[in-house]
Amino acid sequence: MKVVSHNIYSYFKDIIPSLFLPLKLKISSSNLLFVLSNKVNNSGGRPITSFVGIRAKCYSMLQEGAEQKLKKAAGVKRSVQLQSLQHKHYLEILNENSIKLVEQKTFISKKQKIYTQRQTKIGLSAFDLKRYICKGGILTLPYGHYKIKRLQK
Repeated sequence: MKVVSHNIYSYFKDIIPSLFLPLKLKISSSNLLFVLSNKVNNSGGRPITSFVGIRAKCYSMLQEGAEQKLKKAAGVKRSVQLQSLQHKHYLEILNENSIKLVEQKTFISKKQKIYTQRQTKIGLSAFDLKRYICKGGILTLPYGHYKIKRLQK
């Protein structure tokens, strides 16, 4: 979905009202705080100029007046996200349906001995290996769903 609007916040205000909650809320009830903490604005109150969402927990945001870009990629170390993943990579992955491999180093423990390990893994990918995409490319079903057999015929 591509949204072009002069005021993106007015466009999304009715759809996602949780984006417009203040960054820090002072509430006495801990249960209510837990519910509202999931709906806190990640942009810190700055207007978002560009957003690319590849899949769950994998997105990049450009903000007006911010020096650092907000980038998330599940399973990729934070240092690798900062050094080798850029906003343009997220756009390329989304538009070209390609994969970006990243290399990261990590500590592992085997039989109470600590080693360093170099991993090469898929850092960015637009493919969802847990969902079946229906005709039209919008609706999805989890693999193993009973309707998938009917749709493939």
